[in-house]
This record gives sequence, structure tokens and C-alpha cells, in this order.
Amino acid sequence: MTNPVSGEYHNRTTGLIIFGILEIVMGALSLLMAVTVLLGGLLAGHAGGEMPLRALIPGVGIYVLVGIVAIWLGIGSMLARRWARALWLCVSGVGRVLGLVSIPFGAMVAANLPRQMAASGQPQLPPAGMVVVQVVVIGIMAFFYVIIPGALFLFYRSPQVKHTCETRDPQEGWTDRCPLPVLALSLFTAFSGFGMLFLIAYGGVFPLFGTYATGALGCALALVGGGVMLGLARGLYRLRIGAWWGVLAFMLIMTISGTVTLWHADLGELYARMGFDSRMTAAATQFGQMSLMRWMAPVWVIPWVGWLLYVRRYFRVAPGAGVPAPKP
Repeated sequence: MTNPVSGEYHNRTTGLIIFGILEIVMGALSLLMAVTVLLGGLLAGHAGGEMPLRALIPGVGIYVLVGIVAIWLGIGSMLARRWARALWLCVSGVGRVLGLVSIPFGAMVAANLPRQMAASGQPQLPPAGMVVVQVVVIGIMAFFYVIIPGALFLFYRSPQVKHTCETRDPQEGWTDRCPLPVLALSLFTAFSGFGMLFLIAYGGVFPLFGTYATGALGCALALVGGGVMLGLARGLYRLRIGAWWGVLAFMLIMTISGTVTLWHADLGELYARMGFDSRMTAAATQFGQMSLMRWMAPVWVIPWVGWLLYVRRYFRVAPGAGVPAPKP
């Protein structure tokens, strides 16, 4: 049921159109980045570059996916569709969390820039210049990963925007059948499942409790893991309590496996099995990426476990008994 907005109603159609246009532009820029990365990789490959061309597939795939989704949702926003508003709330909410978790790691990478430049033989910037570079790097990350998702979230969560979409698109759709926090978790789980399939492009390198499974075994594990996550995403959308427990267990197992592997295996071995040559492997080891990566998995799992605990209350409804009304 649609709940009317108390007080005076302000039509936000113009705002929906403006945001939709900006989102279409962002999607087009993402597709352009995909083409740029692909062409750059092809040119580097012809010039004897260090990165295998198959390693470009995940990055290019992410840019293409983001571009298509942004354009699709931008058109939906311009048409004031309910599903577009719901999905933008999910995407921007997840994006904010990803950004807030990523910025500390970005700051660590920026702080390590002087050592990286020295190890690669590049000329050193003066201290003031290096500070400017570090501030710019962190500022760019904050803009794209926090400010933009935050602006999208604040706009689409407005009761006036919600009422405008429900007025212009009164028919309830698939996004109305699931509470928004659970819908966002379901979409993120599905996205993670597709992301796991990209491991095949890296030779099927799969972290497995202290070692790296590769080849046919690694590809099989990636396929099974990706399929499991896609199935769990479907179960989350349907508010199956078994899917909630499954996501929690799978997430903890993968985090433990990845953390143990990074603490016991060598980063050079990881890069070598992924197909990178000795120069890139040595550079990655010199730049201190291993110490950073070792802490990423356990830190990243914290917000997702908190998210799971937050949405747990929605799974108390028995199957077929209806679902709680989604919250904006």
C-alpha cells in the first residue's frame, strides 16, 4: 500500500529528470572508461606490457556493468519509476559503505607513494608537492565514493521524491516486494557472485586456507562459489532465513580463507599464478601491498556482518505470510 505524504506535497519530477540526465552521463563516462582501459591494454600488450590481456576482463566488465546500470536507472529516474528510486537507494547506500571503508586504505596507499616512487626509480617530488598529490588522491576518492553516493541517497530517500514516483508510477513492482535493506543486500550478494566468476580471468586463482588453488580446480571453485552466492541472493530477496544463515556462513568462511592465505602465502606467488611477469610481481612486493591486503579482508567483513545483523529482523516472517513494508 502507498502511504500518503503528510503535509504539503512538492512534485519532484524536475529533480528526477535532472538526476536522471546526470546518471546517464555518468554511465556514458563509465562505458568510455571501459573502452579506454581495453584499448590501453591492447596497446600495452602489443608493446610487450606486463599485464596479461585476460586480466583486463574484470576491470572492463565492471565499467561496462556500471555504465549500463547507470544509464538504465537514469532513464528510469527521468520517467519517475518506483523501481528506479528503490534501486538508486540500494546502489547509493552500498556505495557509501564501500567508500567509507575504502578511503582509509586509499589513504594508506597515498602515504606509501614516496616509497613506491623511490622503488621504481622515479624522480622524487618535494615534500610539499607530495602532500598535494596525496590530498588530491584522497579527495578524488572521497568525491566519487562518498559525496556522489551520498547525494544520490539523500535525494532519492526524500519523502517528496518517493511520493512523486508513487504518484506517476502507481503500480507496485518487484522492488516493492522486499524491504529495501534486504533488497540492497540481495543485489550486493548477486554482484559479489558475478565478481567471483571474474576470478576465472585470472587463471582461476582462488584463495584456499593458506594456498592458492589454480587451473581447473580454481575455476571450479569460482564457478561453485559464484553460483552459491547467486542462489543465496535469490533466497535473500524471498526472505528465506536459510539464505540469511547461508550468506553469513559463506562470508565468514571466505574471509577466513582469504585472510589465512594472505598471511601464509606470498604475494609474488599470487601475481605469478595470475599471469603477471616477474617485474610487476617484484614491484608489487616492494610497494608493501602485502601488508595492506592482509588487513583488507577482515576489515571489509565488519560492515557486511553488521548489515546482516541489521536486516535479521525481516526474516522472521514465515514464507507465504507476506513481507514487511519496505522502508525508504
